[in-house]
Amino acid sequence: MDIEPCIIAEKITPRSLYAHSTLTLRSLTITLRSLYALEKSLNAHCTL
Repeated sequence: MDIEPCIIAEKITPRSLYAHSTLTLRSLTITLRSLYALEKSLNAHCTL
């Protein structure tokens, strides 16, 4: 009875960790993209 939850946890943990890291990477990418777009628009504004 004590062994079963460990097996379930072993199955769930890698998958949930992968999903979490994927979400984190996605949000990081979006943040970097918006920062890059902001920088580009600021540079364009300064040159005008």
